[in-house]
Amino acid sequence: MTAKLAANGRTDHGRFARGNDIARRAREAKAVRIAARADELASRFGGFEALEPIDAGRVRLAARHFVTAEVTHNLNQSIRATRVAEMLLARIRPKEAPLPSLRELLAG
Repeated sequence: MTAKLAANGRTDHGRFARGNDIARRAREAKAVRIAARADELASRFGGFEALEPIDAGRVRLAARHFVTAEVTHNLNQSIRATRVAEMLLARIRPKEAPLPSLRELLAG
């Protein structure tokens, strides 16, 4: 059993050995999934350029919660993460078009 753990990049005690990059690769893969989900969610509101900075942060946080809901094995945590993400997205209001000026109204 010790040889099997050592072959997986772990020490004899089962901890990650120095130089093992499994955890780093997992974090990077999760960050890629979050970024993809954030881009998908932001496209519903016209992209990140069309959002206020606070709303862009809400989109990124909602994406993180959706990814958490997808990968967790705990049903309660999955439901909570989904509801929080939906609540965050419900608070986002797209930018309103600026009102036309009086000159534009009279000219048109």
